[in-house]
Amino acid sequence: AYSVPDGVVEIAPHAFYQAFDLDYVALPDSVLRIGESAFFRSGAWYSGQNASHDGAIYIGNHLVDMKDKTLSTYTARPGTVSIASYAIQNCNSLRELILPEGVKSLSRLAITYNSQLRSVTLPKTLTYIGINAFSGNTFLNTIYYRGTLADRTALYIDNLNTVLLKTKWHYESCSNRVEHTWSEPTLIRKETCLQSGELHYVSTVCEFPRIEIVQATDHQFGAWVSVREPDCVSDGEKYRICRNCDYTETLYPAALGHTYQDWTISKLPTCELSGLQNRVCSVCEHEDSQSIPATGHTPGDWIVTTSASCHATGTEQQFCTVCEASTQSRAIPLVDHTLEDWVLTQEPLCSRVGIETKFCQFCDFKEERHLPMIAHTYEEWVITVPPSCLGVGVIAHTCTNCSHTETATADPTGHAFGDYILAVKATLRADGREDAACASCDAVISRPIPKKDINLSTILPIGVCTLMLIASVVFFVTAVKKQRK
Repeated sequence: AYSVPDGVVEIAPHAFYQAFDLDYVALPDSVLRIGESAFFRSGAWYSGQNASHDGAIYIGNHLVDMKDKTLSTYTARPGTVSIASYAIQNCNSLRELILPEGVKSLSRLAITYNSQLRSVTLPKTLTYIGINAFSGNTFLNTIYYRGTLADRTALYIDNLNTVLLKTKWHYESCSNRVEHTWSEPTLIRKETCLQSGELHYVSTVCEFPRIEIVQATDHQFGAWVSVREPDCVSDGEKYRICRNCDYTETLYPAALGHTYQDWTISKLPTCELSGLQNRVCSVCEHEDSQSIPATGHTPGDWIVTTSASCHATGTEQQFCTVCEASTQSRAIPLVDHTLEDWVLTQEPLCSRVGIETKFCQFCDFKEERHLPMIAHTYEEWVITVPPSCLGVGVIAHTCTNCSHTETATADPTGHAFGDYILAVKATLRADGREDAACASCDAVISRPIPKKDINLSTILPIGVCTLMLIASVVFFVTAVKKQRK
């Protein structure tokens, strides 16, 4: 046997599937959804077959299967709380299904593939219709709903229930569509500690059943009986028995835990090594030990172990004030050089700069600065290429210290012409010319001599003589010619 705790609202699919040894399950009315095959072929399912209500198998107030699938009309028993998944399936003769007041939930695929089902009466108490709850009921066309349209609005209808949108809903009615009057209640089951009671009413109009649920009573327990007291490490055990139903409730009080005395140090910790402390339970003498963390070093002041210089870094360290171990070290930066005064290390010349140097007193470092070169000391200018009448010459002078030579150009000397000498005598018909030659080169300059003017007193005697001479020649030539003839 197994009692599902009150307050559970859902049984998972196949939860008790083929649990053959489970002959009885106390299923509280808080359960609203039962998954497919949750109790199928369990001991409780077979027991339900033997105690079926008008062809239906119940576990508690929950309809889980239809044993008789030849019924044309079926009314669920009074007190039914929910319809499990696949509970009303393949009942191919069923035309009318009536669910009484008190039914709260239709699980997923609860009423499926009933090929002749035409109408279903739903109670006002229904609050949930699961996924595909009416799948495969091809000819379902009428819903008689005990509630109002407002009640239906509050009813939660899960996905894939489109068949309910195609059917005709009749509100505040059952299949007989009249107002009910109820008979006196009949006690179906008296309430107990674990199970609610049932009062059964029947409509005097249409014999539609209505069930009233009487809540289960609480257990009436006797005093606790101790089986085993808890100690330091083990749980205890005690139980009590209900006076009404012999239900036994068992509790296991938790172990008390050790009651330890104060810690006793057996090994003191050092800077680097952990210590150890122990304590003993005053009840069972169980001994517990615990490591004491190492205290860690206590660094002192920084101490210079290697002084820094201008060419090497120094070192300073911290030492633990307890164990004198070195805890950490750090470098001391280089110090500045200690330089002496400037010393002339290279004289400045006219060919190079001078150098002054400062030397560090403690290392080979030195710092230099340059002195400007001095000016050249030149000799007198010397002509190296004499100038000509028209061409420049070259002069040079040399430094007496470094043999550096500087050159310059000498201006041309110009021509040195002598006296003019008659070169061409002037005549009555043409000018004459006088030339003057340069003493240094072949250059010559000339100047003209104007032609002579005519003087008649001089020219007349000369002309008469000339004419006489010409006449004599002509006469002679003529005489010669005559003799030859």
